[in-house]
Amino acid sequence: MYMDNLNGDEQLRLYEQIVANMANGVNIIKVIDNTIVYANFKLEKLFGYNHKELEGIHVSKLNAATDRSSQQITDEINQELTDNGEWHGKIKNIKKDGTLFWSHVDLSTFNHSVYGNVFIAIHFDITEQILSSKKLKESQILLKSSIESTKELLFISIDKEYRYLFFNTAYKDVMKSYYGVDVEIGMRVLDCITKNEDRELAKRHYDNSFDGVAHTQIDEYDDGYEVRHYETYYNPIYNNDNEIIGATAFAKEITARKRFEGALIESEERFKMLSELSSEGIIIHDDGIGIDINKGFEDIVGYNKEEVIGRNIIDLLIPEEYQEMVYQNLNDDRFERYEVVVRRKDGVLLNIQIGGRRQIIYNGKKVLVTTAKDISEDRKNILRTKRSEADLVSQIENTTESIWSVDKNYRITVINSILMRDFNIAFNHQLKIGDRVIDYVPNSLKSIWKERYDRALNGERFTIIDTYDYEGLPQFVETAFNPVIVDGKVEGAACFNTDMTRQKNTEKALIVSEKKFKRLSDFSPASISMQTTDKYLYVNKSWELLTGYSNEEILTVSPMEIIHPDFVEEIKRRSDARLRGERVPERYDLKILTKSNEVKWVDISFSVIEYENKTASLGVCFDITELKKAKEALLVSESKLQVANATKNKFFSIIAHDLRSPFSSIIGFSNILNTEYDRLTDDERKVYINELSSTSNRTFVLLEKLLNWARAQQGGIVINKVPLNLKSLIIKAIDPYMTNADQKNIKVDYSISEDISILADEYTLITVIGNLFNNAVKYSYFEGCITLKAQTTATEISVYVSDVGVGMTPSIISKLFRLVENNSTRGTNNERGTGLGLTICKEFVELNGGSLSVESKEGAGSTFSFHLPR
Repeated sequence: MYMDNLNGDEQLRLYEQIVANMANGVNIIKVIDNTIVYANFKLEKLFGYNHKELEGIHVSKLNAATDRSSQQITDEINQELTDNGEWHGKIKNIKKDGTLFWSHVDLSTFNHSVYGNVFIAIHFDITEQILSSKKLKESQILLKSSIESTKELLFISIDKEYRYLFFNTAYKDVMKSYYGVDVEIGMRVLDCITKNEDRELAKRHYDNSFDGVAHTQIDEYDDGYEVRHYETYYNPIYNNDNEIIGATAFAKEITARKRFEGALIESEERFKMLSELSSEGIIIHDDGIGIDINKGFEDIVGYNKEEVIGRNIIDLLIPEEYQEMVYQNLNDDRFERYEVVVRRKDGVLLNIQIGGRRQIIYNGKKVLVTTAKDISEDRKNILRTKRSEADLVSQIENTTESIWSVDKNYRITVINSILMRDFNIAFNHQLKIGDRVIDYVPNSLKSIWKERYDRALNGERFTIIDTYDYEGLPQFVETAFNPVIVDGKVEGAACFNTDMTRQKNTEKALIVSEKKFKRLSDFSPASISMQTTDKYLYVNKSWELLTGYSNEEILTVSPMEIIHPDFVEEIKRRSDARLRGERVPERYDLKILTKSNEVKWVDISFSVIEYENKTASLGVCFDITELKKAKEALLVSESKLQVANATKNKFFSIIAHDLRSPFSSIIGFSNILNTEYDRLTDDERKVYINELSSTSNRTFVLLEKLLNWARAQQGGIVINKVPLNLKSLIIKAIDPYMTNADQKNIKVDYSISEDISILADEYTLITVIGNLFNNAVKYSYFEGCITLKAQTTATEISVYVSDVGVGMTPSIISKLFRLVENNSTRGTNNERGTGLGLTICKEFVELNGGSLSVESKEGAGSTFSFHLPR
């Protein structure tokens, strides 16, 4: 061998040449004092020293400070070398300029001809390897935090015994809400699903996954309040040998939800009460000077309220080395939480999480409120071991959704193969961990995606649906953005993609179909509506015009509010029966109420349809209000025509009979007096003259009634209302008829107060009272009694004319005030009448704004009364 031909010094020089040219850093250290006696060029470059600078320095100078001292590390290595002659391991080093790095070191001992017993150390820089491992760990934490932080995605993984391997908080909450079970790792999922049908469905899906089938299923669940729908992705989990070892399920709620938010304004007393109930510490202060604290804060710091009020809380509780940070946060008006050390009253130091200050009004003054939470135990919990993140990464790969997360610099920290594939197809770049994702999207999209990531990095949770063209067809992708929160701080953004193309196309087709229907219906003159018994689902423009409600208003109004009360019960019965499939009339006339409470008639027909997954009634109607009014007007006109014809006939009958007869008497008596005057005795002449006078007076009264009635019919009587004394008016009205009363020896009683005043037309009211009094005389027995009296209220005056005469039957009463039939009867002294007087009375009272009424009993007399407003 060549080496065997060299002496010791020659061999040593050859070894030194080999070491000097090695790719790894090499140094030689004397065992006796641990000083460096030799370093090759690679080692000098590795540590940043110039040639010969390393010779003679203590080897510990190259070791960076850790939780153990450099001497402790050196002693540990020396012991290992002494025992085994070699040492291998990682060492944290420090360069000349202070830069820290990691190296893998192989140490061994041998005897040097010059330096005696030495260590030879070979260094290999493993900093990138360490950092990559650290980044992997951090990415795994971010990955788990991403899944834990999202509320939109339920995540679960199980083994083949159906036992939980992992689930996120959202899933745990849903299981508690639906089934009342607090799930834990290791429990069997089938034991936790308490409803038989749900359990059987879940088992079927998981068994399909165990058979290697990745599939999607939409299921519905009833939590007792509403039916919710979830779209779930089931996938098998494979190990490195491509064996199925379990299954994952990703569930996303797809139920449309409406959330209503309200603002809660608390009074000072309520604030104090709630703060006392809070386990978190609450401090009310004025720029650090204590004003009030709750019991939670007392428990944390050990001071009672009296010991804090009026004192500087920072000086009291915060060690001096932390005070500057607290004052800075206080002055910066920060709202986010931060951590600080607090010294309790008993001297114990605690880790406290402080909430930023907020202004409130307390006892009429603007002050600050800050929260404090003891997180010492949380700090201990952070040190506890966590579940391996490798399984979680494997499970993420078994979903059909694109999943990724970015840090605050938009660099990829988590990514699954689905996104890598889709991103490469879309933007021709194979995305990987560490890539700054916005650098690889087109310029036109950079600002859009940056704004989205920034929203999530600011703590916002939201979803966005994007549209892309793929081979000329629109594709819809829904992306959910969620902040990744670690130790209470947003460290990144987690994103989830879902292909919504099929759903959007279905929705679009439905929208197009509905738009066509609505466009056609809006052009229809018919009013069209779709409704259940208690809710409108759709109305067209004609329906809005018919009812006066806008489309938005009508959808909040119950159909029963539109229907006139006369028809509500019948329509409700028909609607329920129709929706049950029973046969009911499909077309009928219906009375409705518009928004302005106007009554309208419609001709409506109904049929049963399916609308928005509901059984509904399709109503088509036409406004027939004017037709109804025309029919009603025709009936009224016909009735009035009948009355007018009867009145005309009666009028002519009176003229033909009641006027003709007295005029015949007048003419006869006049002819006798004219031709036989000289042959008549004085007594005969007196009889004829008296009869002629009486007949003339009666005929004049009748003629006056006919003229008054005719004037009233033609609107020729002008009403001039003036204040009148009621008693004087009655005396004036009955005076012409008192002779008739005296002839029948009838007692007249009109004990009416002198101070009653009435607002009326004098002429028409005298006619009314005179006619009523004359009728009472006419139908009273000899030596009877007639009473006139008045009653007043706050709103009207009533005048009553009563007799104890012959009275009337109900049949006769029903014919009063009309000239349709000859219903006049002779009086108790055979007095004759036309029935015209009461008709005139009624019309004159109504012209004065009042009403006329009668009460009568056959054989017991009658009472006529009129009522006028005051």
